[in-house]
Amino acid sequence: MIQTLRAGEGFLAQSSKWIHFGLGNTREIKKVTVHWPGGDIEGFGPVALNQRYRLIQGSGTAGKLGTPARKTQLKPMPQELPAATQVARIPIVELLKMPPSPYQSFDGSRKTISNQKNRLLLINLWASWCPPCGVELSEFTDRHQELNDACLLYTSDAADEHRDV
Repeated sequence: MIQTLRAGEGFLAQSSKWIHFGLGNTREIKKVTVHWPGGDIEGFGPVALNQRYRLIQGSGTAGKLGTPARKTQLKPMPQELPAATQVARIPIVELLKMPPSPYQSFDGSRKTISNQKNRLLLINLWASWCPPCGVELSEFTDRHQELNDACLLYTSDAADEHRDV
């Protein structure tokens, strides 16, 4: 098994310095081999199962660590579920640019969807065997005018935004 420890991979953030191996039915660990960033390779072991160890470069020994005491006690709390609804909202904070995407139309011809500036495009992926997809397509049909009006409102707002710049 191989795992990699990275000490920092984000702005003002740091990854955990713990590496955890799930060993399944393994009964012993003969050796842990570490490839250090400078290129050195060092073996530690044997080590016991279900233990925590600190591996220090150049020491050759795995120092046993105790389990840290839990400082906070978690209390079970009842969870209040929101009322069921058929409404969902996923706000898109920034407009996503879509690359040109080829597809095959119902008549078998090859076409390409391309990103058009200041124009909204709704893409719905569906399957004929998917009952929720059929309901969704029916809803799109029933609310066609509402969706079209929302697109027109957006595109006029976007044009005004660009005009002010």
